[in-house]
Amino acid sequence: MYLQTLTHLLLLPLLPTLTAAVLVVETSTSTYTAAAAATSSTTSPAPTSASPQYTSPSAFTSAILNSTNAYRAHYNASAVAWNTSLATYAASWASKCTFAHSHGGPGENLAEGYANVTDAVDAWGDEGRRYDWNKAGFEASTGHFSQLVWKATTSVGCAAVDCNGQGGVPGWLVVCEYWPAGNVDGEFGQEVGREVGKLEAEGEGDAGRYLAYLAAKMNGGGRKGSSRFGLLVGGLGMLVVLGM
Repeated sequence: MYLQTLTHLLLLPLLPTLTAAVLVVETSTSTYTAAAAATSSTTSPAPTSASPQYTSPSAFTSAILNSTNAYRAHYNASAVAWNTSLATYAASWASKCTFAHSHGGPGENLAEGYANVTDAVDAWGDEGRRYDWNKAGFEASTGHFSQLVWKATTSVGCAAVDCNGQGGVPGWLVVCEYWPAGNVDGEFGQEVGREVGKLEAEGEGDAGRYLAYLAAKMNGGGRKGSSRFGLLVGGLGMLVVLGM
């Protein structure tokens, strides 16, 4: 059976001026363990040496940004930039080796036990497979994902510490902080984009790209519906635009 430890984070406003404008909900940026990604019969032995993504600051930052922005692009969200203030905050909390949320102002994702940083981000991003766009709201099982791809979020800062058993954390603890925080009540519909459709990426020429774009949108971002139907409707729309 899959093992997963879930905790909750109450996101508090970081800036007093945002208090009245942002309604933040309790979010499940659940503390993810590597055990959640493997069954008891197929668990791999722990790596004998730390990944360069953990030991090299530049490799760590690049891995976080590359993985995070790849998921964001896949769900129609713009790339985030590295925020050193958030990284400092993340490092301060990670150093405590506490497998729980800090309850600070930014959005926060935690993970522990993964062989490298990319795997940790993948665990958060893979929750997108379970996200229900029809409900467009907070779910405990997809809180990492919705924060990861939240469109209004513009920066991220992360840190990782090898706790080596301290605080009950057996390996590397990854902490990522996001600003502005995601998982805001009432904004999921506009902030969590659907998966970009393949047709949108494969269209050739201006007309082809436009038709592909329409087709992808008609298909709910490439996740649902018939591509032929979407392309047909998109094509009809193009004819109307051109007055044909």
